[in-house]
Amino acid sequence: MKTNEKVLMAIQPDIDELLNHPFFQKLERGEYTIKEINIFVEQYYLFSCAFTRFLLLAAASIKNEKYRMPIIDNLYDEHGNGNYLKSHRILFQNFMKATKAKHIDELKPLPTTSAYIYGMFKLCETGSLLEIFGAIGPGCEYFTDTQYLKIVKPLAEIYKFTETDLNFFYEHIKHDEVHSSDLDNIIIEIAKTEDDVNEVIKGAKQAILFEILFWDGIYKNCEKSLKGQIAN
Repeated sequence: MKTNEKVLMAIQPDIDELLNHPFFQKLERGEYTIKEINIFVEQYYLFSCAFTRFLLLAAASIKNEKYRMPIIDNLYDEHGNGNYLKSHRILFQNFMKATKAKHIDELKPLPTTSAYIYGMFKLCETGSLLEIFGAIGPGCEYFTDTQYLKIVKPLAEIYKFTETDLNFFYEHIKHDEVHSSDLDNIIIEIAKTEDDVNEVIKGAKQAILFEILFWDGIYKNCEKSLKGQIAN
């Protein structure tokens, strides 16, 4: 069995738990109002801002220039391939305008968002090379396109946001499979032993666990919002 197949087999239950999170299930059924959509939107903007910093920390931790390249390529893509107006943060701000979310200067992270960001910072800063690649590759990029399809479908079909509004998600759906493949190639090259593979799995599982915590916070706050609206 190939290295990447071993990793994916080990983490698939974790990925399934994440992709079947109750937040996504309720979003897909159209059970949220724009108020709950904005709880997600505002926290996910903070998530997206933090992701570029994860990549920066990961790149700084990787001494081998060849191994660093997939991270640098991902960073360049995140920053609009050199065009700031196509930066993924700018694309997401366009979506925030469509939802009438708070201004970015007013955003405050939920405790679970802060915990996710802190956990990933520490992992990318102090984790081993194999843990870092596990976290960014199979623990993130591998399933992002699938995750974004789950998000964008109801936003377009039920909530009637336009393709322009949702361009942030469509851009990732187009490119994240390439980023995942580039990271996989490095993992295959450097993970030679069973212990190496276990290090990759460890990093991936940590990243997924942190992200589940992030979505738990959004879901709980959306549920509180819905109950508040019903009570009123």
